[in-house]
Amino acid sequence: MKGANPTQLEGLIKQHQGPVEDAAGAGGSGSGTSVAGHGDIADQITLNQVDCLNQQTANHVRNALKADDTYLESDVDEQLIISVPFNQAVKLHSLKIVPKDIAHAPKTIKLYVNKLALGFDETDSVQETQTVVLSESDYEGNGLIPLRFVKFQSVNSVIIFVEDNLGDEETTQIKQLVFIGSSLDGTDMSALKKVEHEH
Repeated sequence: MKGANPTQLEGLIKQHQGPVEDAAGAGGSGSGTSVAGHGDIADQITLNQVDCLNQQTANHVRNALKADDTYLESDVDEQLIISVPFNQAVKLHSLKIVPKDIAHAPKTIKLYVNKLALGFDETDSVQETQTVVLSESDYEGNGLIPLRFVKFQSVNSVIIFVEDNLGDEETTQIKQLVFIGSSLDGTDMSALKKVEHEH
């Protein structure tokens, strides 16, 4: 292909081809989930800054960002506050939560965009960007949770407050958390290096 950038062409084709059927192993973290013009943006998460309040030491939040048998579990009760920063501004289209089992799966979640921190005592007083109440059927099929796309256009970080779970269990468990979206400009800010000027 003379004069063409194969990577750019592939990106444009994917953007305009329409919805893609789920396929095992597709997507950045093996989630098998993609939406026209959007995909798994796991590679845009700043992993070393991901945080979670009320997580168990062994079953911590980073487990939920991997496609394996590990999982995230709450500690003293069913609530979790998960803070996920991105290495650049992204557009978030949808969220996918893969439960360890349906009884321990999140039921009520509140999402907060571009908020640096949130404590459990602030969840009622701080206005959330979107609240989602999930049912068992929301976890069937591809399990995508659509977001109000207009409110998730320039996201540098997202906080997810899990208020309760479907089975009223003592703890909440999340096997995998997948963010579906796209970067705003295609620039990975974490890859930029400081240039030393010689005088």
